[in-house]
Amino acid sequence: MDMDAPYRFLAETQKSLLVSVAWSEPDSDGLMSFLAPLAVNGVTFGGLTLRGNCYRDYPDSATMFQLEVERPGVRTRWPLLRLEWRPLNEPHKNPDKTLIFGTHFHPFDPNWVEGNQAMRSRNLPWAVEIAPDLATYSEVIDFVANRFNIKGLDRLQPPRWIGRLL
Repeated sequence: MDMDAPYRFLAETQKSLLVSVAWSEPDSDGLMSFLAPLAVNGVTFGGLTLRGNCYRDYPDSATMFQLEVERPGVRTRWPLLRLEWRPLNEPHKNPDKTLIFGTHFHPFDPNWVEGNQAMRSRNLPWAVEIAPDLATYSEVIDFVANRFNIKGLDRLQPPRWIGRLL
């Protein structure tokens, strides 16, 4: 078995939400989030979670979904996959200096370092552009459900965004 097999397995296998999930109320910075436990074949798999972040004042943008896992003996979670929908801090710069403007996906393979048996960093430095852009929250959920291989994600209601008046 390859050493990356447990992590690759978690990234690629069919997963499902264990509980109903909802976005939090905004914090003092307007951040809304959730952290949802995931199951594999109906069984919780050691700290495997889906994280979501967005901002109340930025409808249909600045939204992130990340598949992450706890590692034994380490306090921080390890990201395996991430989608950033219309991030505010663009462009994203890949290690080869390629710039990506707009929505992008951080896949498992280019961010895994076989020789280190680890992800490249907490930041998942390699990303690919999503084109055409995901136009709606529903399209984002479909993308995450398919690429992260998570059943039941369609039950996650949109965040309660508030548009800003200029």
